[in-house]
Amino acid sequence: MGIGMGDLQGPRRITARFRALLEAYGSDGGKFNVTEAARAAGYRSPEKLGSRLRKRFPEAFAEVEQKFRDSLKVRREEVEERLADLVRNPKHRDHYKALELAAKMHGLLSEKVNITIERPAINAQLDELIRAMMASRATQKGLDIDVKEVPLLTAANSQQLVEK
Repeated sequence: MGIGMGDLQGPRRITARFRALLEAYGSDGGKFNVTEAARAAGYRSPEKLGSRLRKRFPEAFAEVEQKFRDSLKVRREEVEERLADLVRNPKHRDHYKALELAAKMHGLLSEKVNITIERPAINAQLDELIRAMMASRATQKGLDIDVKEVPLLTAANSQQLVEK
């Protein structure tokens, strides 16, 4: 994989064999098998020594793992380049999908929906529904109430509620 080993935190004097161990540890596609890495580096008893070195120098192994994870990250420029290649190739099977993604990326397509609510109209509808419910309840209980007299969410009343 070719991880730069110059700045690793390992033994005071990093030997070529330990450097080879770290290189092998980080080069097997993310398996991070310390025993196999010790075997590849030429240690005599890789089963024992590999895990012992892993425990003794955890920072060095953690740094190899972090560098491997960092190498997997996709940069924005890479995505833009690949997408541009697909957009420029009209014969590619994903050409139209790439066009759509590029348009979204540049803000040309938007999935946002703007909803405007007329508050006075909604308040009036709510007033009507509440009055109807109150009239129904009053009728059920045998009360004689004129629900048109009950102040509800009219524009003047809702403004008073907001001010309080």
